[in-house]
Amino acid sequence: MIHIERFDGAAVIAIDHPPVNATSQAVRQGLLDALASAIADDTIGGIVIIGRHDRFSAGGDVRELGNTALNRPSLRDSIALIERSPKPVVAAMTGVALGGGLELALGCQARVGADPLKLGLPEVTLGVIPGAGGTQRLPRIVGAQAALDIATTGRHFSAREAHALGLLDALCEQGRLLETALLQLRSVRTNEPAPRSEVTVDPDVFARYRESRRAQWEGQLAPWLIVDAIEYACTRTPEQGFAFERQAYERCQTSPQRAALAYLFAARRRAGKDGLEARAQAIADGLCEHSGSFADAGDGLIASGVALNAEEIDIVAVDRLGFAAHLGGPMYRRTLLRGELVH
Repeated sequence: MIHIERFDGAAVIAIDHPPVNATSQAVRQGLLDALASAIADDTIGGIVIIGRHDRFSAGGDVRELGNTALNRPSLRDSIALIERSPKPVVAAMTGVALGGGLELALGCQARVGADPLKLGLPEVTLGVIPGAGGTQRLPRIVGAQAALDIATTGRHFSAREAHALGLLDALCEQGRLLETALLQLRSVRTNEPAPRSEVTVDPDVFARYRESRRAQWEGQLAPWLIVDAIEYACTRTPEQGFAFERQAYERCQTSPQRAALAYLFAARRRAGKDGLEARAQAIADGLCEHSGSFADAGDGLIASGVALNAEEIDIVAVDRLGFAAHLGGPMYRRTLLRGELVH
């Protein structure tokens, strides 16, 4: 899953875990081993991390969600090794750099990108905060306001926006990605990298941001903790900031909201294969026409064959009718309230 090649005195470490180069346990272990090997090799002057299959990395492997036996090594271990490295490390990105993939790149001394490239920290959409330093490194690179917008919305943004924000040091054509990364590596190697600067920020920016989102985030956990973590990055020591992020991440991991949003994520993937879109409007109409609760209406829609299962009711209720996503949908919510086991 990890390959190492040599180019012009540099080690090129390639992530090879199709289809999206997810940072699974095997990838994380391979990356850690490859980095250690390249750092120890006196004939190597620098390191490039790149992804195969025209993708950098889409982040964590959803198949490992909730499985604590697969926590080690963590992505934080690889990033810590990069930051301790006496040799510069450049991330060469195309396709996607999402979640842990972007966090890995943020830990590198420089980043280059080639279109098409989609970047983002979408963890909030799964009820957690970035857990590998994203809330701490991002504001130190792009500033507090941009980091708040990116991390609390989970939105994707383009290579051009990333370059304008200072997150990418260079943009290039896809066919020149490795060439550009090697050039950037020589530039970093030749010129002493600037130290990570402290963030200069209006002390009221966080209070204003919280107030502007108060109604939108009512009852949620993760977005508020992301704001807290970014505030730590801007106002506390790095050690305090990373410690807070880790504690907040663990708090989110055990939250019922994370479980509800993970359920919806998996349900949407299955629904896409089952053709829900063709039935969605009829389900929405049926839910709205019923005089009782969405869950009661859902029972009737399933019994009549309008919907295939409870997951479809939940997806439509959330995506089309505004049911709170962090509650998982009306069918899921009712199951929890009844104390039944949800698979």
